Amino acid sequence: MNTTMRKVVKQQSIATKSKALIMYAKSEPVETVKQHTNGLLTNIEEFRHTAAGQECLAKVPKTYRAIYWELLTLCTKYHDLGKFSINFQNKIRAAIGEPLLKDKLKLEVIHNYLSPAFFSEKVLDKYSEEVQRIIVQAIFYHHERGLEPDFHTIEKVIRYELTKSKAYAG
Repeated sequence: MNTTMRKVVKQQSIATKSKALIMYAKSEPVETVKQHTNGLLTNIEEFRHTAAGQECLAKVPKTYRAIYWELLTLCTKYHDLGKFSINFQNKIRAAIGEPLLKDKLKLEVIHNYLSPAFFSEKVLDKYSEEVQRIIVQAIFYHHERGLEPDFHTIEKVIRYELTKSKAYAG
């Protein structure tokens, strides 16, 4: 067996031995972030074609009506990505009896404060600064818990999570 073939066999062996990391959104019932988000996207698509959906759209300022459903869909896709955080995943894993992930930082930041960090400039740059602010704030504040955001801790967790996610990917 040549060197290239050995590398391919080794990579396939590693791929079959490793289990994909499941990212949970909820513990009751158990649901992944992908399942949760896809369910919401289906609900939006159905809702927009109802009378109630049209009533909702009529309440949106005229300036934003043409892009309302697009923005709602975009916000829905990103709103729970902060649940990828190690702290959040460990809460769910503990509740459902799965092994915990290593977490040296052990700082808790609610997921909606982390979710906007997943936006790339490419995604947001197609919108005006005002619309970008609306998108980020809609996600950042989609759970009102009466907590004052600690931006220093939020930044610290985001930096740690980005480093950790590179380790998972590589």
